[in-house]
Amino acid sequence: MWKMCKNNTTFGQRLRNLRKDLKLSQAELAKILGFSANTRISRLEKGNKLPTTEKLIKLSEITGADLHWLLTGKPSPTVTATIDLCVEALKRFAPYIGSRLQGHLEERICYQGKKEELLAQQSQGIIGLTEKIKDTEEKLAIIEQSIKETIADLDWIQDPYGAEKKEKKT
Repeated sequence: MWKMCKNNTTFGQRLRNLRKDLKLSQAELAKILGFSANTRISRLEKGNKLPTTEKLIKLSEITGADLHWLLTGKPSPTVTATIDLCVEALKRFAPYIGSRLQGHLEERICYQGKKEELLAQQSQGIIGLTEKIKDTEEKLAIIEQSIKETIADLDWIQDPYGAEKKEKKT
């Protein structure tokens, strides 16, 4: 968020650039820091005044800016040392990390391919099952109609004259 690399020679310049990076007005920053008026921020940015330790810490916390940088304009020795250690470690372990990442990437690609293949097979299986269900439903409808016709024929066979009487009434 804050740009430590900017060459800001005074605290006021660093504060102004930090506030602009955050897209805050002087009034908004004053409210966040607990000042009663934005004239305080204006005085700080002009270099007429320095903030209290409490306000400086709060500014660091809400912006993520390093306290050492806010005060001096230079990166903290701790931050610089940490960055140097990270760069050195990356240089040292890059070949190992790269080969491990490549291996994991190849495994992931292989797994993804198998997963897509299985999903395609499952989709085909589901489509096949759906077709079989439709065929079975059609066959059941035919069987049901056949059973109804058979029952009607059985009723007529058991009572051939009653069936005629029923047919004549209708």
